[in-house]
Amino acid sequence: MPVFMLLGVSIGIAALSVPAQASANVPLTIEDSPALFSLLGEDLEAGLENTNPKLVKPLVLQSALKKLFALTPSKKRRKKAIFDIRLRQDIRASLRSLALIQPEQVEPLVASDTLLEVVLSWNDEQLAERASQRLQVLDKGLSAYLRISQNKSAFEQLVDYVPALYNLEERKMLLQLLKSNKLPQPSLKNKRLAEFLDKRISRLAKSLIFNMKALVRERRRYEPDLIKAMQSEGIRFSAKPPDFVLDYALYSDGQDEESNAWLYEGSISLLGKYGIPIVSIDLTIEETVKDEEQAEALALAKMSTALSQNLRAFLLKKR
Repeated sequence: MPVFMLLGVSIGIAALSVPAQASANVPLTIEDSPALFSLLGEDLEAGLENTNPKLVKPLVLQSALKKLFALTPSKKRRKKAIFDIRLRQDIRASLRSLALIQPEQVEPLVASDTLLEVVLSWNDEQLAERASQRLQVLDKGLSAYLRISQNKSAFEQLVDYVPALYNLEERKMLLQLLKSNKLPQPSLKNKRLAEFLDKRISRLAKSLIFNMKALVRERRRYEPDLIKAMQSEGIRFSAKPPDFVLDYALYSDGQDEESNAWLYEGSISLLGKYGIPIVSIDLTIEETVKDEEQAEALALAKMSTALSQNLRAFLLKKR
């Protein structure tokens, strides 16, 4: 008889007696959840049996929901829409805590030495009823975003649309649960509006551009690497009227004698109208590479990544 390891307790399938259930089987590897696999150790079965369930259960649930609702864009789309994708991933991370999508049962099954199969289960009648009710509320709420002015910069419009993006991503997650379990999906009047808003937000998130603040001569040698790093974060340099003006400084403290790491003090900001900072970051950076030019490029890449993360955090606060 097949046996599930339910958070440290062995349960035979034949012994289970549950109402009709909706379910999702989620495969997890160490790449999906390094923290979980580190906690369980090399012997997954022994780890599930002997590790404190209070430590295991939250990690199993978080990891499984993250994998279940992960965005899986093509490599081509990821390259062109990286800021949009990461913004949606951040939103989904916050939505995974919604009570409505929390499963009633979480069953981690050891499938192999390196693979867990996590079975998430919901009462299908309750899921169908509650998800349908919530979807109707979300659908009705989309009408509020018809009146957002397009006579603003892409970034200013994106700020206004962020609450709609929460709505749209929650809508997709609930519809995914209903569809994957062949449960009835409600008729939603604003389906076409949802599609329009979804595409509109993607276009805005993919069109963010910046100009450089006038720099002193010694900083200009950093510009090519910085422009390249910002582009990899989905924010492009352009001579057109920008969403932001980028201001930065990178100061070298030389090479550490003991570690041979190149040491830098950096600051980077995105300025909005009237030069007011939207996000601003100060960083201390160490890069252990042989070549100073490579170290500078890596330092600028870290500054750009931190700036992008802080810009997304700024947007999410506008919910």
